[in-house]
Amino acid sequence: MVNPDNNATWDYKVVLSESSDIGVLDQVVTSNLVENTNYYFRAYAKNLAGETWADEIYTFRTIDTQFTMDSLEGLLLWLDASDVNGDGLRDSLADQESIPLWLDKSRNEKHATQSILSKMPSYDEDGFGNMPAIDFKSGHSMFIGTLTGLSGPITVFVMADGEGVAIGADDGISSWTLEARSSNRLNSFKGENDPLQQVTLGLDPRTGFGLLSGKIAEVLIFDRLLEPAEREMIEGYLSHKWGALDDLAQSGFSVKDGLVLYYPFNETGGSIVEDYSLDLRHGVVIDADLGTEGKFSSGIGFDEISPEFAKIDLSLNKLDFGTSKNWSISVWFKYPVANADISVLRHALTDSSFHEYVYIRDSGDRHGLYSEALTLTPDTIFNPNTLTSGWHHLAAVSNASSTHIYVNGNLGTTYGNSVSIEVESIGNLVAGGGRFSPALDDFRVYNRTLSSSEVTALS
Repeated sequence: MVNPDNNATWDYKVVLSESSDIGVLDQVVTSNLVENTNYYFRAYAKNLAGETWADEIYTFRTIDTQFTMDSLEGLLLWLDASDVNGDGLRDSLADQESIPLWLDKSRNEKHATQSILSKMPSYDEDGFGNMPAIDFKSGHSMFIGTLTGLSGPITVFVMADGEGVAIGADDGISSWTLEARSSNRLNSFKGENDPLQQVTLGLDPRTGFGLLSGKIAEVLIFDRLLEPAEREMIEGYLSHKWGALDDLAQSGFSVKDGLVLYYPFNETGGSIVEDYSLDLRHGVVIDADLGTEGKFSSGIGFDEISPEFAKIDLSLNKLDFGTSKNWSISVWFKYPVANADISVLRHALTDSSFHEYVYIRDSGDRHGLYSEALTLTPDTIFNPNTLTSGWHHLAAVSNASSTHIYVNGNLGTTYGNSVSIEVESIGNLVAGGGRFSPALDDFRVYNRTLSSSEVTALS
């Protein structure tokens, strides 16, 4: 692009309207687009008073979101509330009709069943906006059984709304569950060696507890770990189909350019946290709990085992920006951060041997940027003591000459200088003694400076 402020230098120009009243204009672009390609666009307006360009240049990627039983290998289960009988057509079921059979649309044909009338969920014709869903009241469940007799890698997606276990499995030795969340309807789980026996909808098959009170729109299970591009395909398909585009924010689909480390914490146990960026910088969980409830689905807790030393350790996978000061960090954290069992000078979000990191002061009155080598004095200061208890979003954005810390999308602490960072540990100092928060979720690092609008999108 020679000059982004000149119409003639753009590849295409689309005129929305030669004249229009004040309001929102929509334009669908379908021609001249190549699949799996990044495109950039910018708005330009002109009237009698003058002309102007929009402040930001935005981007989108063309992805084919059509999905069939043969789109991806390894599909073991596909339940679709818009096609309960699996014939490929929209159902004509009566609203609130009991559902004894939900047909599997994969080639596996492992249908979900319930023979007891009082335990049958019902068909809700408007369960997801203007789309149907299967409505589970407390005590309702459906049994699927064994998808495969061997434990192994799996990837599970559920589009659901409510509270409780949407789906789970148990082989008598190990088990897993994926819960529905009212705060985030698109949920996923992946495991490296998990069972697919006694698969059940609506409760935990091991305990019989975790009864679902909510609605399930769609379920997909694969017998392998999907690649990042494949996950994007499924997430895009589900979110567009069920009108849950806002839920893509925590999936990596939103603001992904320059994403070099991404922990959504979809794991519900174990000692490894998987990086969903293309760099695959998996971390080791030390004295922390991956079974903690997160902002979106599961998160990671730092107070359950040993808050003094709890952390995510990247070791040889550490992220090093070298001399570059262009970086951004985004995370959801739980407040308040104080813990009576530990004494902390600074609660460190990340750390490395160079000890340059974003922190909350122990007194709770400052979000700041610390450097062992430099004296950093903030120009403005945000006081975290003003925050309510619960989940909050933090973003630290750095460029060559300044650093800005946002809280819940609003600009807080600012610095007239910046530093390059390494990320070797997350949630605590490398040596311990600086636990950041009781829990974290959706942790991201970018190798570029995010714009204020991108920070808003993540928060």
